[in-house]
Amino acid sequence: MMRKNVFVVALVLLVALVSCAEHECVWKEVSVTEPTCASEGERVLKCNGCGATRTEKIAKLPHELADAGWTFNSEKFIYEQKCGSCDEMQFKEIESGVRIQGIAGFKNRLFETANEAYAVINEFLKKNGGLGQESLKSTDFDSIFTDIDENGDAKVVWTIYGEQRMIEDSEHPYFLSFGRKAAHYGDGRHFSRVAVVGGNASAKLIRSTLSFSYDWWDGCPNRGDVAFKNISMGAVENSNGQYLVNMSQAYTWGVTMSYENCSIKGFLYCYVNNSYALNVKNCTFDSILGKEYSIHVQGSATASAAISIEGCTFKNSRGVNIDQATAEARIVGNTFVNCGNLTDNEDNNYYGAIQVTQGANVLVDGNTIENCKGNAIWVWSSKGVGAFTGKLTVKDNLIKDCSYAFADYGNEYTLESSGNKISGTNVDKCFARVMEDGNVVYKEVDAETKLQ
Repeated sequence: MMRKNVFVVALVLLVALVSCAEHECVWKEVSVTEPTCASEGERVLKCNGCGATRTEKIAKLPHELADAGWTFNSEKFIYEQKCGSCDEMQFKEIESGVRIQGIAGFKNRLFETANEAYAVINEFLKKNGGLGQESLKSTDFDSIFTDIDENGDAKVVWTIYGEQRMIEDSEHPYFLSFGRKAAHYGDGRHFSRVAVVGGNASAKLIRSTLSFSYDWWDGCPNRGDVAFKNISMGAVENSNGQYLVNMSQAYTWGVTMSYENCSIKGFLYCYVNNSYALNVKNCTFDSILGKEYSIHVQGSATASAAISIEGCTFKNSRGVNIDQATAEARIVGNTFVNCGNLTDNEDNNYYGAIQVTQGANVLVDGNTIENCKGNAIWVWSSKGVGAFTGKLTVKDNLIKDCSYAFADYGNEYTLESSGNKISGTNVDKCFARVMEDGNVVYKEVDAETKLQ
């Protein structure tokens, strides 16, 4: 009897399980908690057949905001608006505009355009003696500038939101210091530092030329500082059909220029008549026309130049050209793709992804040079005045699928190379500086010894 009862119970359970598996719930809403802009809602559903329940979340409602209801909070430097439903303050980041910090009375103002910012502050400086040739007293200087370092040098920061254009005209708005007379104030005070930073992800500055003030009257310290960070930069076509990002500075004032985490369309040309430093780090260069160098540095034949190009990516250009006799240059950890000679003209196969025209010491270390036409590394072939005669160190570079690995056509310089890896690349046109019978000669070397 016990076995029969057990069998019956098992059979009933099996039937119930089969019935449940075959049952298709029909859900009916039994209660709803409506969502608000502050909290999620909730919907409870029940199956009339088996009595099962389930709960579904309902997304929050959007805040009640009007497109024209945003007001600018100058202290927080952000747009704000109260929600019409919950009264909670909502915030919106700046999408477009320019902020100028470092000049009294302007840190809380949002300018619509870069040219507007230039014009307004240029006029302010004129009225307050900041652009005149006569020196300012320290007290007057302190009343104009709000960020002054221990050397008495003032700094101004341009913060760019969205896309802005600075195109030169008769008023020279491309001077980041609001005019070329802005460098000298006397009494040991100078406006010598400028920074341009991106305020949001879409920050972009388009310009044909940007220049930094120089010492008009002599007597300024040998220092200046202009920096670009976290911003995309584009250029407009100049009279030579080139998209030029021209950083220039002249006369007797040295300057340090830096670019960090920037994306640059066109090419960066740097020419300084005095001692200077150029630091380019973690930037991306993508040529527009494909015929210019991404970075070309030149300057005084006697003043010092410290160049550092590190962690950058170069695409569709003639690469980098070190072209200053005094340059102490580092080209380290960069990637060059589709660079060098960008035409099918074999006569131009000497174009290099990295070109050394002049310099004192040039280090080419840990770079990847891939799919580049012409020479991956090329020492300028002209002899005599202007030829590279310094020391070139080439080590631990990866050269892959390029036309030629390295070319040196007879300059009197010192080459040290080690740890380079070359594949898919012609090495037959490599030349090196070697000793024969105690004399320095230049000759083509065997493939086994090239860039070892």
